[in-house]
Amino acid sequence: MPTGNRVIRVSPRRLRMDVLPDSIRARPLALIHVFSDWTDTMLPLFKPSTQHFLRVTIAQLSLSFGRLKGHDVTTEMLQHYVSSLRLSPKTIANRVTVFRTVWKSARSWGLVSHDPFDGLILPKLIPPEPRCFTLEEVTQIIQHSREPYKTLFLLAAETGMTSRNTGLLT
Repeated sequence: MPTGNRVIRVSPRRLRMDVLPDSIRARPLALIHVFSDWTDTMLPLFKPSTQHFLRVTIAQLSLSFGRLKGHDVTTEMLQHYVSSLRLSPKTIANRVTVFRTVWKSARSWGLVSHDPFDGLILPKLIPPEPRCFTLEEVTQIIQHSREPYKTLFLLAAETGMTSRNTGLLT
């Protein structure tokens, strides 16, 4: 029977934790291997457009956390990471959501046992101001529009429909 080191050396990217002995399963893996295994097993379950976003985000997370072992990641470390990012609050929230998703899979696979996201504080999301046209702008838009858009714009202006509701009419 091969030693634990040999098993990890032979297949670092595609570890099947359910078939490994407990002594090997308990050995902490670098997060780069967790990211890689998650990408190989879970990423195909998402739509292609989502896969691209996840792949890019995981590559960025790998640069920051790839060399760490799972047990080394703490809430304090994640908070420092979040605070150091010079990105919009929405982008930071998206990145943390992807990391949390990978982490939940790693927990269910038995690779990590704690939740460093518990107590993590994210920057406040500021919703964008909705764009509203003035009465003069609405009049100009309707006057310069062609059918069928003219009718659609008139209906929206008279009833107070949102852009989402007008999109449902088409």
